[in-house]
Amino acid sequence: KNFDKFSQIYLELLNYAENFREEYEYIYYNALNHFTLQYPLILASIKLTDDKETIKKKIQIISAYIDILIARRIAKRRTLAYSSIKYTMFNLMKEIRDLSLIELAAEINKKIDDMEENFDDILNFSLRNRNKFKVRYLLARITYCIEKETGLKSNFEDYISYKIKDPFEIEHIWANKYERYKDDFSNEREFEEYRDRLGGLLLLPKSFNQSYGKDPYKDKLVHYFSQNLLAKSLHERCYERNPSFLKFKNRNAIPFKAHPQFKKDDLDIRQKLYRKICEYIWDPSRIDKILADK
Repeated sequence: KNFDKFSQIYLELLNYAENFREEYEYIYYNALNHFTLQYPLILASIKLTDDKETIKKKIQIISAYIDILIARRIAKRRTLAYSSIKYTMFNLMKEIRDLSLIELAAEINKKIDDMEENFDDILNFSLRNRNKFKVRYLLARITYCIEKETGLKSNFEDYISYKIKDPFEIEHIWANKYERYKDDFSNEREFEEYRDRLGGLLLLPKSFNQSYGKDPYKDKLVHYFSQNLLAKSLHERCYERNPSFLKFKNRNAIPFKAHPQFKKDDLDIRQKLYRKICEYIWDPSRIDKILADK
């Protein structure tokens, strides 16, 4: 009977890992990052005597914690390899065994407080040869979050999937044309390094990149307005007659602003914006919200 109960939970977790469900979205995100240790960690938190509601909340709390851990490690450019985190995770499994729901939330909150990683490193985060998936993942989470929070129809799976007809790709706001931006940079190498920074990137359909990728910013801007909200927010019209977006922006002090031009200073402003959105998405207060949710 014990084996049946835990086998059933494990099969459900595998299902949530493969099929996006908002209720269990963190399991899906963690699986995308190949974080296989989430399964034993979740199972370790569950007691035989836990009822369905308690099990659901424990699953949500543990997967929410792992989601924060993954995002902060990505920002810090730290590896998510099994060998580098197994010791910490196995210790945590022992620590959370036999805890009540309230005790579990308290322990997880403490673990988040004790994390040395945060999102300050997003300010220097950029696209590199070996982190393309992670950059695409962060941009997908940012885009999906701001659309969902402003009541727009949004589909995270579309942003991350390569299987759809016109898959989303990383788009550089600046075309790779140093001569257009040389007033802002002392040399071409500095320009190339800056061009790859997170604040200068968007997630747009492959067809968009093929059509407009090399165009000057002022020509691309009007086309950005017809795309997802992260791209649209560069255009001044995004701030007109858009009450749900403005309410989200103001209520959470997220420093969105229009960029009629996009120079080095503008990219720096966007980099700070992305950090603020990351802090909003991966806010540790989510643990207490799960606990309080009826």
